[in-house]
Amino acid sequence: DFYDDAILGYDDIIESLMEKLEKRRISHNTLVIICTDHGQRWTVDDRVPLMFIFPEGEYSKRIRANVQNLDISPTILDYIGIEQPAWMGGMSLLSSDVESPRYILSTTRKHGLITNLKHGPQLDLRKNLPPFYSIGSVGVFYHQKYYKLILEESILAISDIEGHTAPCSESELPDPQEIGQMIIDHLEENGFDTSSIKRPLTVQTAQ
Repeated sequence: DFYDDAILGYDDIIESLMEKLEKRRISHNTLVIICTDHGQRWTVDDRVPLMFIFPEGEYSKRIRANVQNLDISPTILDYIGIEQPAWMGGMSLLSSDVESPRYILSTTRKHGLITNLKHGPQLDLRKNLPPFYSIGSVGVFYHQKYYKLILEESILAISDIEGHTAPCSESELPDPQEIGQMIIDHLEENGFDTSSIKRPLTVQTAQ
């Protein structure tokens, strides 16, 4: 189908790239990074590829824990021996702590913000209003769970990440209200007014 065909087409592009690096004899000092910013149809809770191809096959391994695109820059800096600046988020995937449990944040856009004009889709600034502007939800990934706080409804929706490679036991998972409060604290630290969020949050678990 179309999705499988897209994967095969992308495979061909990567194969061609690697062959050209070999042909030009620069593969020995070239770092190749393969990534994407979201899943099909802009989903944030689907597993997506993040691969580093280091020269001479160095650091070849598979990381089973959750990682994120914010880890790309710290990994590059670590590889070339430059200290990660204090302002930079993420962590190096070469770190010995990379398999430790992490809380990873994501956001989704509020529904109804995009208006289709004759020259294409555009953000409707009339609907981009406080307190959360264009943000519809803020999510947290932890092990095999995705916790999504739907801001205007004060609902914390919990779902499983399909095909997760390092699940933990249910007893190791945090209390949903604690996750919700973590998200609220993060919003407040970044200047958002969270007074419209009703607490305790309404928790919904996907069946």
